Amino acid sequence: MNRALKYAYDAINGKKIVNKRIKQACQRFINDLERAKTPPCDSSLDFPYYYDEAYADKVIKFIEMLPTDNREQLKLIDFQVFLISQLFGWRTTNGGMRFKTFLYSCARKSGKSFIIASLALVYLFLEPGYSKQVLFTAGSLQQAHLAFDKAKNQLQNVSRVSSYMRRRFKVTSEKIFDTETDSFAVPLATNGTNNLDGYGADLAVMDESANISNKVFEDTKKVLESGMIQNENGLLCMISTAGFNMTSSFKAQCDYACDILSGKVTDDRYLALIYSLDDPEEVYEPKAWIKANPILANKKIAETMQAKIQADLDTATKQGDISNVLVKNFNMWTPGRVDAYIDPKDWNKNLITPPNIYGKDAYIGIDLSTRNDLTSISWLIPLDDDDLTYYADSFSFIGTANGIERKERTDEFNYRLAAKRGECSITELESGIIDVDAVYSWLMNFITENNLNVLGIGYDPWNSNNLIAKLEKQLALPLVGVRQGGLTLNVPTRQFKDLLLDGRLKHRDNKLLEYAFNNAVVKLVNNNWILNKVDRMSGKHIDPAAALINAYTLGMNYFDEQLKNKERNEYFESDEFSF
Repeated sequence: MNRALKYAYDAINGKKIVNKRIKQACQRFINDLERAKTPPCDSSLDFPYYYDEAYADKVIKFIEMLPTDNREQLKLIDFQVFLISQLFGWRTTNGGMRFKTFLYSCARKSGKSFIIASLALVYLFLEPGYSKQVLFTAGSLQQAHLAFDKAKNQLQNVSRVSSYMRRRFKVTSEKIFDTETDSFAVPLATNGTNNLDGYGADLAVMDESANISNKVFEDTKKVLESGMIQNENGLLCMISTAGFNMTSSFKAQCDYACDILSGKVTDDRYLALIYSLDDPEEVYEPKAWIKANPILANKKIAETMQAKIQADLDTATKQGDISNVLVKNFNMWTPGRVDAYIDPKDWNKNLITPPNIYGKDAYIGIDLSTRNDLTSISWLIPLDDDDLTYYADSFSFIGTANGIERKERTDEFNYRLAAKRGECSITELESGIIDVDAVYSWLMNFITENNLNVLGIGYDPWNSNNLIAKLEKQLALPLVGVRQGGLTLNVPTRQFKDLLLDGRLKHRDNKLLEYAFNNAVVKLVNNNWILNKVDRMSGKHIDPAAALINAYTLGMNYFDEQLKNKERNEYFESDEFSF
């Protein structure tokens, strides 16, 4: 059994300590081996790829042949073998690379620069072709140089013992040039996509992607992908430790990668490996640290690295804030704000498959828009269970006064993708203004199609528009103004969070609703909780969350009232009742 396959089986069988996502990646690898056809494969098949074990082994041997800085023989760790074998072992019908995109995330100091450098040298030295281009990109030139310099040092180490390599490669401070294939590798900063124009990369690396702003990330990704669009061997690598921005483009890529690994999405040309803890409580279990720091499998490295992690954790614990340690040492996405309203991990613990809401009681909340905001409709459905549980969901309407692309960059959210998921609708009016008639029609259809018994529709009376006027004509709909001050919203805002923490607020995987709660912070005014945007000057929105709080304001006493009604009915039906 080859080393990559052994790693996969050991991970699944519990012989290696790995997280949920790596187990899923290992199972995907095994499943794909069963699906694969040996060459020549038929491109019309559902899975037109094959695994070239001999070539994967050749790549591994090549990397292990590179001398280290202290001239010791390099021995790859099993997780590195698993990673590299998948990238280079899987091939297409024509023998090209199967994967076009690679997302790799792990804690800091786990050898990311070494991985990037190794991929670059394999592309330059082993992958077929001439005039190949390898681009090391990052938010700064200094960051881009980290992996580039690692590759440069590896080549210089080889050149000391090989006259052939000295003749073949020319190395300068800013470029590695292969004279035999007319290929090169360069470090580039992504602080302006003009730096990337004109390149047609074979391998493009976006290093520390979590630290790149959304606009720069999306622009860089777009330019790099367009440059390699006709390159059968083109590979875009997004590599980073997690971060604090829960609405970042790299976080969105990580979410997409998790959907692939869990089987929610099929994307056979996207490889994802995410090493992180499964739960924040595992920071206090040193045996679990290897989940986020796979390099701890090297006992020599583990001797010093574990002590450093423990020291960082001890210091953070004394200071009362371990968020920085969770991100950097354990690769867990964390808001990093003490005033954050909802912790993402608490939100995601309550994910369920959407239940059948036909004929249910319902509370609806509306957050109306100005020209550039969102109009959001959120609803709260009391479920028929013993746990007194609510189900929450939302749908929004997006204005495009300055163009949808600009709005997505400003708001740091992909509305077009959300529309495909059924989370929102983008206005079709030429003016870009939200179509009130479309909002009204959607809401009425939603109520009718689900035969909902609407017990209340909560809205801000100080920000009402034509939509409320149209709804008022529907006499069967109970409209309730919800004042937006602390006197009205303090208790619902606090209780809503408690409901979520108690596991009594369930929701589907609605990314736009999650985005809204990630952007929400608590502002304390006269000891009252008021929901605010994380940055009032930014384009980030909380409208779906605000709409849901409006709905909860009306429905928070639902189960208490149901219990009182039940007790009252039982009393009237009992022998105790008489005139």
